[in-house]
Amino acid sequence: MTHTLNNSMAGFIPECNISFNGGDLSSDTGAILPLDFINSNLLLQPYANLPFSDERQSCHPKNSNFSLMSQQVFKYLLGYSSQADQEVLAKDPILCQYFQGISSQSSVSRFFSRVCEDTNNAFWQIFMNQACQFISSNQDDILLDADSTKTDTYGKQEGGAWIHHYSQTGYHPFVINEYNSKTLVGAWLRPGSTYSADEAESIMAEVLKRLPDCTGAGRIRIIMFRGDAAFYSGGLMDLFEDRFNPVRYAIRAKGTDRLESLCQDAYYDSSDHEEDSTYTSAKPFYGEIRYQMSNSSKSRRVCFKLYFTEEEDEKGQAQLLLVPHVFAVITNIEDMTVKRVIDFYCQRGNSENYTKELKSDFMANTLSHRSFEANAFEFLLKCLAYNLFHFFQFRVMEGADQNMTCGSFRKKYQKVASRLSFHARSFHLKIASSFRHADRFTRYLQKSRTIGWIAAHLC
Repeated sequence: MTHTLNNSMAGFIPECNISFNGGDLSSDTGAILPLDFINSNLLLQPYANLPFSDERQSCHPKNSNFSLMSQQVFKYLLGYSSQADQEVLAKDPILCQYFQGISSQSSVSRFFSRVCEDTNNAFWQIFMNQACQFISSNQDDILLDADSTKTDTYGKQEGGAWIHHYSQTGYHPFVINEYNSKTLVGAWLRPGSTYSADEAESIMAEVLKRLPDCTGAGRIRIIMFRGDAAFYSGGLMDLFEDRFNPVRYAIRAKGTDRLESLCQDAYYDSSDHEEDSTYTSAKPFYGEIRYQMSNSSKSRRVCFKLYFTEEEDEKGQAQLLLVPHVFAVITNIEDMTVKRVIDFYCQRGNSENYTKELKSDFMANTLSHRSFEANAFEFLLKCLAYNLFHFFQFRVMEGADQNMTCGSFRKKYQKVASRLSFHARSFHLKIASSFRHADRFTRYLQKSRTIGWIAAHLC
């Protein structure tokens, strides 16, 4: 017996019976979870008095700079990226309740034209203060991962330049993540011509000033740092070491001929090493040396792994290369084995996924203005949206949900159909009966409205 699809229902609704006036329906019902958390904790309030280059004589509350900024942050948080998406905020019956009035696309364009260097500097200071307060208040020990990334530019955007590392034209932002909470501690948009670690020392100094050395219980806080070879700088290491509470760091050592030669000598001088062919990338030789960088008066610990690879000769036979590969990490951590130091450094790859989430889920990979200052402000707004989501996730969500990306949150909880109605002097929200996560949604909503954004017992 042959089974075929039943197409008898195709076209069962006449086109003339299809309309788009179904009432106050929303497809972003779950947006109330993070938005209620943000509003109940007044997380945007510190940004209310940013300095703008504003020549307007009067400002209607609907079009205040703070209102416009809040709309952009919420828009990026919910996955809407373009200025044309203002219409989504205006027409959605739930989202529009969070604003005094939704501004037009042209108002948003004029808003970004009022951004100046003072705006970005003030925003950056508040952003770091907020991130550091959240981290130090919600966990005892802190692990910072620093990296640079790329943001695409199009046409003649000010500050865009060729980035040799990526072989593309764009901007070269600098980001510092806190590994355990996924929080962006510091983020700064830089021109494409900027080197990977430029400004790293000054930015790290600003971050460390905002992280208390002691926990709420009075214990000395462990602060750790990881960075790739771009952060191989004696000045940065001195900054970490010369503090009352030294930062424990693991930084990829640049593969200079001198350093690699010393590592190879340590390998051949070791009584533990076996035949060269024994050591592969899956099973390397581990060793350590003391190394003094040029222009430095200190000798530091360098942990390395060394292994040999093969390549085929002209006859197709595998030949062991005589020169081994050396992977080295410079560190001031003395109480870890060599393998643990290297494994600890390599775990920083997970934090690069946080940067990918910033770029993919919060659209920080593209910026839409010609002015560099306007683009820097848009980048910071997207970073703030990223942080606000992870504040909410860290404090409200539970179990496996604490590990999901914002994109997954939108699919699972935000994009839910509902009808909003108003009667008996109150709003009523009817969510689709097919929604599978009703119990957890209700629990998250209750927590969003009652739980604080920082843990009081750790303050």
